[in-house]
Amino acid sequence: MGKKRLYNIQMPIVGLTGGIASGKSTASHYLSSRGYFVIDADDLVKTIYKREDIIGSVTALVPEVIENQKINFKLLREKVFASSDLKLKIENLVYSKLQETFLKSFSKFNPDKYNSDFIIYDAPLIFEKELYLKLDMTVLITCSKKTQIARLMRRDKINQDLAESMIASQMPLEEKEKLADKVVINESSESEFRDSLETVFQDIKLQH
Repeated sequence: MGKKRLYNIQMPIVGLTGGIASGKSTASHYLSSRGYFVIDADDLVKTIYKREDIIGSVTALVPEVIENQKINFKLLREKVFASSDLKLKIENLVYSKLQETFLKSFSKFNPDKYNSDFIIYDAPLIFEKELYLKLDMTVLITCSKKTQIARLMRRDKINQDLAESMIASQMPLEEKEKLADKVVINESSESEFRDSLETVFQDIKLQH
């Protein structure tokens, strides 16, 4: 790899991404169950938010979201959604600890326990944050907008207007498809989705 890899990891990294309700998390859990080493960006963020220093910093920024020394994430999301300035500050706070948390998770990798010589980084903003430029390969989980809306309404118990608004706030899946190295369509049955994942990741294994 000619480019500088994310956090200077001395091992290939395959980025796994998607859009809201496209099936990325389902793919991540399945791949993990199949013996792949997966680092989940959402889990890293949850770990960061539990740190006392981060809770202290959030308290200084928005004290009203702290309840019993813990962050009320529903309230924090509302505050962040209403203020781009606060959103930037909170994101910078989390990103300042992301490398340290990622490397700590990566240190648990044991080649004897996992079935590939690459790691999978499950992250929602791989293209938005241009992380793909520091990854060896990217795999996008995608589906039609109609399917995305239906899944999101069912999953979050929300109406169609809100579902469409949430989807519209993200980079369109069509744009992500142009940037991804491999695309897995999650449109039919779960078994077909798993078969597609198996095919793609077996192919990636042969390349590394």
